[in-house]
Amino acid sequence: MSYGPMEDHRAQAASARSGPVRVFDSPLDTHAVFRALISDEVRTGQMTRSRRRRIVQYASHLGLSAVQVGQMIAECREDSLQSDDPVERQHALKLTEPAPERVSAPVKIALVIAVALIVDVIVVKWLW
Repeated sequence: MSYGPMEDHRAQAASARSGPVRVFDSPLDTHAVFRALISDEVRTGQMTRSRRRRIVQYASHLGLSAVQVGQMIAECREDSLQSDDPVERQHALKLTEPAPERVSAPVKIALVIAVALIVDVIVVKWLW
């Protein structure tokens, strides 16, 4: 017994659910997509240290190693340095700047103690 077009639609839906649904004819090339993401970050000057860390974490979820991501960043940087756009070259050069020096924990503690002593002396003299 046939129910017409509705039955055909149900049969097609059942066959579609039984196998994997492919949106694209070929699988996405993870390396190419990820390299494009990195290239855009480098070209626009948005590749900060925190973004780089997040990109490496995201890459690990996709099965890419930190070494592979580092190589992609280096390749994109070299491509940007070869660019005719001076702004793009400047952004690429920023990637080679050393990290800003940070104050060590003992120095921070010493500064806090010194400030506390100065404030204490000022308050004591003011009250007396």
